[in-house]
Order: sequence, then structure tokens, then C-alpha cells
Amino acid sequence: RRNNGTLPLRIFVTDTLGNVLDTIIHPLSGNYGTRCLALDYGKPTNPPSLLNMFTWFNAGGTSVDSCCMYEMDRTNGTVINGYQFPNTDWNMRGIEYDPADGSYWVTIMQWGTSQNNQILKVGGFNGPPVGLNEVGLTRLRQTAGMAVRVQPNPFTRVVVLSIDLAGSRPVTVRIYDNTGRVVHTIVRNRLVSSHARFNWDGRDESGLALAPGIYFYRVSSNGDDSWGKVVLTR
Repeated sequence: RRNNGTLPLRIFVTDTLGNVLDTIIHPLSGNYGTRCLALDYGKPTNPPSLLNMFTWFNAGGTSVDSCCMYEMDRTNGTVINGYQFPNTDWNMRGIEYDPADGSYWVTIMQWGTSQNNQILKVGGFNGPPVGLNEVGLTRLRQTAGMAVRVQPNPFTRVVVLSIDLAGSRPVTVRIYDNTGRVVHTIVRNRLVSSHARFNWDGRDESGLALAPGIYFYRVSSNGDDSWGKVVLTR
């Protein structure tokens, strides 16, 4: 938290007796909002990285403006990744890394008047898509060598994934349901250009129409991965 009502925010590194060993100046500057810290042991640039839940309040500290989670380099405090949750009325507090699949468990202390003390599982910054509820993987993660656009979303018949790559290379597109099961795969081993379009008609590998709901795509190419959420309606 901030020191005596002043900025900047600081992260203190201590031993088990509480002696301060190091101080990191927090890269974010917001009143009231910084929350729980955790460590991500996935595949960050400098493992483990720091995870920080941050609830942004208005200037008076009386109402929640937005809730975000951030990944920071533990040696210098720079922000590596960030994600803003879609709900603007969550007062979020905790975050913890799940080593089983690289996802995060996050907690909502206050939500309206009757939905307090919620625990949600969301997609991690360094983990693959996993079986999650609607909150999971609503963000779009993309790497520097790839850009993915999805239209339309939600879709009723066909969704188009337009992919721009840093050079011509093989591409694999996988579609997951909300349990983490792969329901459809498209592989192109040869591309004639650095741009590709992939169509998915909401069917599984057998050609059967899937039920309306939330699905997740993962685009992979030579070590680059991008993923996000698509919504199928009928």
C-alpha cells in the first residue's frame, strides 16, 4: 500500500522476521487500489514474475472504477502484462497462481449487496487455455510475431479469424469448449503469404453443430501463441 497517504506505491521485500531487504517502486500510481501479491512460476521472461491485483477507485475512494490484474518483473517492477476485468463493480482483493495449469484464482471481496466473497478462476498470462467459466480468458493475448482479429463476435454461422504473421510459416488453430476440451482443429502447413484467414462454422471435428456458448481459440505458429474468446449464438 502507499506510505502515509503519499505516492509512489512501494513493494517491500522482507525476510521472515520482517526486515526490509529491498524496495521496488510500484510502476502503477493509483489511490487506494493496490492489493494482493503472488508469484507466477510459468514461463515469464524472468521467473518467477510478480502478480498484483489492483482495484482502481475514484479520486475520493468511495466507488470502484475498474479492477485489473498485472504481471510485473520482480527485479525492477516493470509491467509485463495487464488485464482489466469486464465488471466495473468488483472490489477485488486476492490473486494466486495455480501450478496445475498456470491459471489464477482471484477473489472478489465486494460485489453489489448479495454476491460478496466470490472466488473465480481465470486464464493466466503464461499458461495455455484451460477449462474456465465465462470470466476466464475473456482477454485477448497476443505475441509480438502475430496479430489476430475475430469477426463477428458473437457469431451465429461463421466466425473469421484473420491472422497477420511475421513472415510466412505454418499455423495451427484450435478451438476449445469451456471445459478445456479441443473441439476443432485447423492446420495449415504451408502459407503463401504472411496473412491468413480461418473460418469456423461452430461445428466439431465430426461436423456436428456445437451448442451455443463460450469457446476459446488458440492460434499457434513457430512458438508464437495468441488466444481469446468467441461466443456462439444460434
